[in-house]
Parts: sequence; C-alpha cells; structure tokens
Amino acid sequence: MIDTTKIKSFFAKNKGDSIIWTLVLFIMLFSVLAVYSTGSKLNADHQQSLLFLIKGHVFYLFIGLVCMFFVQNINYRWWHKLSKIGLILGAVLLFATLFLGVAEHGAKRSLIVFGIKIQTIHFIELCVIIFFSSWLVRTKDNINDIKHDYIYKLLFVFLTCGLIMSQKTSASIILGTTCFVLLFVSKLKFKYFVATVGILGIIAAIGISILMSDAVNPKSDQSFFKRLGTAKTRLEAFNNKDEVHREILTTEAAIASSSLLPRPGESIHSYGVKESYSDYIFAFFVEEYGILFGIILIVFYLILFYRAMLIAKRINTSFGAYLAVGIGFLITFQALVHICVCSGVFPVTGETLPLFSKGGMSIITTSISIGILLNISQEAKKEMEQQKEKTTEGVSYE
Repeated sequence: MIDTTKIKSFFAKNKGDSIIWTLVLFIMLFSVLAVYSTGSKLNADHQQSLLFLIKGHVFYLFIGLVCMFFVQNINYRWWHKLSKIGLILGAVLLFATLFLGVAEHGAKRSLIVFGIKIQTIHFIELCVIIFFSSWLVRTKDNINDIKHDYIYKLLFVFLTCGLIMSQKTSASIILGTTCFVLLFVSKLKFKYFVATVGILGIIAAIGISILMSDAVNPKSDQSFFKRLGTAKTRLEAFNNKDEVHREILTTEAAIASSSLLPRPGESIHSYGVKESYSDYIFAFFVEEYGILFGIILIVFYLILFYRAMLIAKRINTSFGAYLAVGIGFLITFQALVHICVCSGVFPVTGETLPLFSKGGMSIITTSISIGILLNISQEAKKEMEQQKEKTTEGVSYE
C-alpha cells in the first residue's frame, strides 16, 4: 500500500497551493505514459532509442520539479526588483539566438551551450511577462496617459513580439495576447483597451491579406522575418481542405478513432509522425488513453488557470496579481493552442503542451513559472493568516 502520510506531510510543510502541486504531478505522470507510448511507435527513419527518450524526458521533469520547489521558496517580490536585469538577459538571449543560434525548421530557435542545445524562446517569454508586470506596477494610473506612457507599452509589445516572430510566429502571438490580457486587468480605461483591440483587428486583417497575397513567397529567403512564408504555407494548408498535410490528417484521425476509455499500446496513427511526442502529443494521448482522460487533461489546465486567477485575487500586491494572471494565462493559452491544433481547429503552430510534451527548456521554464505562482500563493496565505490574527486580536471577549 502507498504510504499517504509522507504525501500529507509534504503538503503540510509546503505552504504553496496544494491543488497546483497535485495538478502538476498528475500532468507529469500522464506525460511519461504519453511519451513512452508515442515514442515506441516511431518508424525506423525517425525513432530514437526509446530508453534514451524516456530517460531524457524523466530527467527534465525531475529538474523541473527541483526548480519548482526551489523557486517557490524565493519571495516573488525579488522578481520585481530584478525585472529590468531579466529583460536585459532576455534581450541578450534573443539576439544571440537570432545571430548565433541553430536553425530548426527554417528559423533559429536554439543556442548550443557546452554542447547542449537550449531553446531560448520560453525563457524569453517569462522574462517579458515579469518585466511587463513590473512596469504596469511602476506606472500605476499613468497608464492612461496615452502620449507619455501607454504608447510606449504598446510599442514595447509590438517590438518584442515582432522580434520573437522571427523565431516562432505562434509564440509571438501567444506572448502578445498575454500582454494584452495584462493590460485588460490593469488600470487602463476600458475605452482605451477596446479602441486598441479594434485597431489591432484592422491591422491583423490587413496583415493576413498581405500574407496570403503573392507578395509573400514561401520559398524566398527575402520574405519578411523568413517566417511569414511558413505562416502562409500553414494557413493555406489549413484553408485548403483538399490538400491536408499528413500530420494534420493523422492527428485528427487519432482523436476520431479514440474510445471513451484507455487502450494503452493500441495506437495505430502515431507511426511515422516525427513530432508525435511533442507537437502532436495530445492527439496520440487521446487515441491510447481515451477521450475521458483527454477531457481530464484539459480540465487540469483549466483548473490551473482558475487557481492562478484565485491567487491573483487573494494577493494584496499589484505585482503579484499581474504576475499570477500572466503566468496562468500564458501556460493555459499555450496548452489550449496545442490542443486546438491537434483537433484541427487551428493551423499547425509547433507549440508544445506545457509540462507534457517531451522537451528541455520548455519544461524547466514552465516549472520555474509555476514555482513563482506557488510562492505568490504562499505569500497570499500568509497575508490571509495575518489578517485573521489581527481580526482575532481586535475581538473583545469581556
């Protein structure tokens, strides 16, 4: 039998959000099963050593848990103080990747450090979210000064997302959307937010029209940011149902052929899909472990977002609230984008499923993000306990 006393003792000592810890542990457990199942189905052209695949994934999950536990014990207010340094570090990594990085799928996304390939995009996203949250706190009500404050925040978001687009278009969209969610929950007047969204909608419509025109050649090295051609190809493939890519057709078929309950080892569609254990892992997880477990996994991410919003509501500092919202939305939105791609709702993006897909820096960075969220929840609990003590002390029993 499992000794539950040690588990209860761990959560008793750990003052962070126990529900988030539980969600993370279950997601990681499911991920090991999914990576093992999909990795074992790769054909001879794509298959790595299955043992090496699992060892690598479990190793990064372990490192992620260590980072999560360590970071949750760092007072989140330190990230406010270090936000500018973090932004500089993120900028250095971004430009180093753009000029010195290793090309993958037509874009430079990784750096080679001591012989280890490291994807920098996820760490850069976290640096941006921390800095943007800190910036919103420093400016306070001045954000409604369009000429002297708000315009600079918009320019920062556009410039940052534009540079990230050269690495990964979907990542720039996810990060940009997260920044606008932070603006929405900030002290920005609603009319300014609506006006901004309206203008962005018009710009996006014009941009998509230009993207789908003959002005963008998918095969040309001179295409804007060199990623617009890839984005155009994927949009065309998504819109043209007569010429569906094999990966899209396979992932949709995997979900369509799944049963309600688990059928481990009976996957037939993951054979030959090179990114089956990363970019398309949700589809093959559902195929083997059933629709019910797929729904449970989706609910886990939604609960994670709900807990983040609850933490943001309970914490007394604006920085803690912004950071909780930003981290919660970034992780959940990325997860939903991945799921929508596998379900055929969105075009192919190449986004992984947080803490689930096989990865290195993506797992570690997400773990660090959740560690920060756990510390915010821990501080929120302390504040609530202190408030209760003050209330109790003020009650007279005479």
